[in-house]
Amino acid sequence: IQNKGLIEEEKFCEPSIWEESLKKWLDLIIMDDKGFNCVQSPELRALVTEFKHFSVNTLMKYLILIQEEVSKEITKILPNKFGLVIDGWSDGLGTHYCGVFASFLDSKGEKETILLSIAPLIDETNETALNHVNTFTALLKNSYNKEINSVIYITADNANVNKSIADLMNFTLNKSKDNRKYGKYTKFVGCFAHAFNIYCK
Repeated sequence: IQNKGLIEEEKFCEPSIWEESLKKWLDLIIMDDKGFNCVQSPELRALVTEFKHFSVNTLMKYLILIQEEVSKEITKILPNKFGLVIDGWSDGLGTHYCGVFASFLDSKGEKETILLSIAPLIDETNETALNHVNTFTALLKNSYNKEINSVIYITADNANVNKSIADLMNFTLNKSKDNRKYGKYTKFVGCFAHAFNIYCK
């Protein structure tokens, strides 16, 4: 990190000290659901004197570097074919987030599920199927050097938009239609628990 010129006022400190402080700050931010700007809070800094202090800009630079390194490690283990598990969440203030996981069998034949992204869609003005597909395509290409045709199945709840996503990606739904046959395309796997809950109601 120092070699990339991202250290500001901390440049004369030992990297290991800052690495440990960064980890502690991230634990605090994530586990206590605090905003990134909490690192600049005088009150909080006074309480956590064992942490090294730095600006929110420096914190964000570190996070970008971490994200780049994590993406590289995921790319190494992500196979040529895998499934996507997706789910959406809205914060109530107008921002919709989409969580995207990759699911596959590792070299030992054991199931592996890895978080690829949890972020707003590329176009934050709508939640259409096309916007989702464009987001997945850009995510796989830009962060993991994979094409969208690497996806062999997609798992999501049974919302209409997810079925439209499946159609756009040429996925077979749970029944054959329009002269499509089972197995011809990658499958869409709906949520059985969701369907069962609707049936019970």
